[in-house]
Amino acid sequence: MNTKVRTAVVLLQLGGPDNLDAVQPFLYNHFSDKESLSTPWPFRHFTAKKLARKAAPELLPVYDRFGGGTPLIPQAEAQAKTLERRLRSLGFDCPVRIAMKAWHPFISDVVQDLVEQGVTRIVALPLYPHKSQGVSTSHIEAVRKSLSKLKPQV
Repeated sequence: MNTKVRTAVVLLQLGGPDNLDAVQPFLYNHFSDKESLSTPWPFRHFTAKKLARKAAPELLPVYDRFGGGTPLIPQAEAQAKTLERRLRSLGFDCPVRIAMKAWHPFISDVVQDLVEQGVTRIVALPLYPHKSQGVSTSHIEAVRKSLSKLKPQV
């Protein structure tokens, strides 16, 4: 039995559309989260769809100015690579991944991938400058929920 602890760091962020076609689906994912809209599911789904359809045309020019998508994802990926290199230089061999709540790579997908790679401990680090239920805390809960479905001992 392998009892070696293998740790991974997951940098958590909301995410953002990676191309202009993703703006409306990203907004829908964001608005359909119960932390964004606290209405019951059938109404939240309807409201999220309506809000995403209304907001997307207004946000398309903004994302277009950023090169067609959010700069958040490449910035978070650069942070992950830098942190992984730094940890490795200090003798810690642990993968560092980014995971997003409202767009790719989704938290559940990243957690599943890490568990499949044999990770036995995950350090979740929200990349927000503040703590609030709607962002930092709910992201950590999303990691816990994903783990409970896969491997509760991680």
